[in-house]
Amino acid sequence: MFVLVPLFALITRWFHKKRKGYYVEYLIFSLHIHSVWFVLLSFSIITTWAYSFFGIQEGSFFDYLVSGIQILERSLFMIYFIIYLKKVFENSWWKSILKTFGILFFYLITLLAVISPYLYIMYKDS
Repeated sequence: MFVLVPLFALITRWFHKKRKGYYVEYLIFSLHIHSVWFVLLSFSIITTWAYSFFGIQEGSFFDYLVSGIQILERSLFMIYFIIYLKKVFENSWWKSILKTFGILFFYLITLLAVISPYLYIMYKDS
C-alpha cells in the first residue's frame, strides 16, 4: 500500500489543478492520510482477530458490536479525510466532499489495477 502513496499524490494533485503547488506537498499529504488510514485499519484488524479468536457467533451482541466498531472506523476516516482536505486545500465543504469521493474512487481503481495481477498469479492454480 505504501508503494501507491506517490500515485495517491498524483491523483490528489490532479483533483487540485488550479492550485499551484509542488508535488512534494501532495506527497506529504498522501503520507499523512495513509498513516491515519493504517492506524484505523490496525483497529479493524484487531477487532476482526478478536471476532475469530473468541468465537463470536453471528447475531450476538458482540457480533453487532464488532460490526459497529468497523463501521465507526471507516466513517471516522471519511470524516477525517474530508476535514483534512478542506483545511489543507482551503476548499468549500461541498468541494471537499466531492473531491474526497473522487480521489478515493480513482485510488480504488488504481489499487484494483495493481492488486489484480498479483491475485491472479497467487490463485491461478487453486
